[in-house]
Amino acid sequence: MTGRGGNESAVAEGELKNFPHDIESAGEKLFDCITNPKVSFIRGFEGVGRWSIAEYLIRKSKHVFDLQIPVKLLGEDFSLQKAQKEIASKLGMTTSTDGDSVDEDGIDTETATEICTYLMGQKFLLVIGDVLKDIDFKLIGDPHLRKVLQNGSEIVFVGPNDLKSNVAIKLEDLSMDMLRAEASDIANSPLIKGIFTPDTVLDCFFYLLLFPDFSIGVVWLRWRWRAEGFIITEEGEEEDLMMFDKVDALLRELHVRSKVVYDYPNVKMPKSLAEKAKSLVTSRQRRASTHGRFWIEDGSLPMEDDEVEDIQRMVVLKIPKLSPLPQKCSKLSTLFLSGGDLMIEIPETFFEQIQGLRVLHLDGIVNESIPKSASCLHNLRFLRLSSCPHLQTLLSSFQIFDKLESLELSDGFYSIPSIPDEIFQHMKNLRYLHLDEMQITSLPSSISMLHNLRQLCLTDFKYLERIPDEFFEDLRQLRTLDLRGNSTMESLPSSISGLVNLKELILFECSSLKMNLLPHLRKLSKLEVLVIPSCQSDYYQDYRTERMSDQEVRADGDFL
Repeated sequence: MTGRGGNESAVAEGELKNFPHDIESAGEKLFDCITNPKVSFIRGFEGVGRWSIAEYLIRKSKHVFDLQIPVKLLGEDFSLQKAQKEIASKLGMTTSTDGDSVDEDGIDTETATEICTYLMGQKFLLVIGDVLKDIDFKLIGDPHLRKVLQNGSEIVFVGPNDLKSNVAIKLEDLSMDMLRAEASDIANSPLIKGIFTPDTVLDCFFYLLLFPDFSIGVVWLRWRWRAEGFIITEEGEEEDLMMFDKVDALLRELHVRSKVVYDYPNVKMPKSLAEKAKSLVTSRQRRASTHGRFWIEDGSLPMEDDEVEDIQRMVVLKIPKLSPLPQKCSKLSTLFLSGGDLMIEIPETFFEQIQGLRVLHLDGIVNESIPKSASCLHNLRFLRLSSCPHLQTLLSSFQIFDKLESLELSDGFYSIPSIPDEIFQHMKNLRYLHLDEMQITSLPSSISMLHNLRQLCLTDFKYLERIPDEFFEDLRQLRTLDLRGNSTMESLPSSISGLVNLKELILFECSSLKMNLLPHLRKLSKLEVLVIPSCQSDYYQDYRTERMSDQEVRADGDFL
């Protein structure tokens, strides 16, 4: 982006209208500082909003400089070599990638000299980022900036970390307007455009607030976002793969803009950002004007006189007793209830006012059966039950959830002896099933009837020694099989070789596994990720070598 003209020409009316107030204030402060040759730095709020401030500065100052050179390389995409290529390209130059003129950092020294010579005659603004550490300006042929900043030129770093500079522009607070501006920018980025709208980007971002105290598994998150309707995929064989790619692309965009820390297989919102973001969507005095209405409280449900008409997501922890929800909660789509160290009982009529619910997470409920009003939950797509002392009897009433796509059951410390064989036979739409920390010794046979299942996780079973030989015969749509933590399991069924669409097989901490899997693995032509017990890594060396070009084989210690 370049601009020429008189130094004090006014910015065209309307060009700065759409910027949030806090971005405008920071941009104006920075604009006032660029009257003397210096280096400035934009960080925003903990890295959030930094490029919005930079964009404001670029528009505001386009008539102050003879030349503007914005170099935007987000996150870890930044390097001196790439930055030099961007600068050269905007000046109509080319760079070499090899030869005597290229140094150890990939910098073309001849091009650097050419850039320096050109800039010495200009009053320019160079906005460059994301800069993660102090950089050497040899990329423009002037390491100490003694030549190119002689004509009132300005260099502005953009990045998420503090760097040495004459002026540092930070934001002390986070605003909804800033987040909306950032969401719009993300929605228009190359990998996201046409997939997520700005509102959906905000929905996905705020969703992480529901689980603020721990890293969230990306697999876990994918199915929740799908259940919420944030991710829309075309029907067909590859729809789940498209979903995974879309979630990955969005999380990477959020990561490079400092909104989340994304390190597969986990993602987490930084604590300082989470605290500020939570205040935007949960404070009662602001709720009427905020996006994605939340109720996140310890120990209390909303009362009739609370402003709850637009609440969409509700998390209530450490609640001693449930009372009926206000009739005004009809827009609720996510509900997470936990008794903490206490046990809670759900009234029979509890779900009557929230028939649009799509995601339900119940932790520590003492009910012996699903409340009758749950039959109203026709839109429920995701259900998780954990630490329920009567889980075994709860399961017997599961036939009402015939539209479920995702189900998670965690036994915890209550040690139910078995799961009814027929439990899953009515769940024809189930795509994701996770059974965790079960004390059972055998698996319910109805799992084999889940023909649409894409992801099966049977993790941390205490006493499961084997899986029936025919177990996987009808699960040909399965893409991921996660058996981590089954330390007593000694073998896998031969039917595993029939999982022709399997892409991930995770045998993390299956330390008792003795069988030779190699004959079966060689039949899994689509397998891309294999995680094996570390004690058996040498045993699979031949397979690793054979498939290294198109497959990732990891031992336990390398997985998480």
